[in-house]
Amino acid sequence: MLLAPPRDHGGLELQFRPYQVHPGLGDYFRDLYEQLVRLNQTIAGIDTYLFTRFRKAKWV
Repeated sequence: MLLAPPRDHGGLELQFRPYQVHPGLGDYFRDLYEQLVRLNQTIAGIDTYLFTRFRKAKWV
C-alpha cells in the first residue's frame, strides 16, 4: 500500500492521525515525471520530423 491508514485503537479514542506517505513515493513520481518528459520530447521530435518530411509533398 502506498498510504498507511491511521492506527485503529479499538474505538476507545477518536483521534485523527494523518496519513503517512511512503518514503519512496517522491522518487517514484520523479522518475515518472522524467519518463513523461522524455516521451513528450520523443513525440515532439517525431511530429517535427513528419511535418518537415511531408510538408514538401503537400500532404500537410
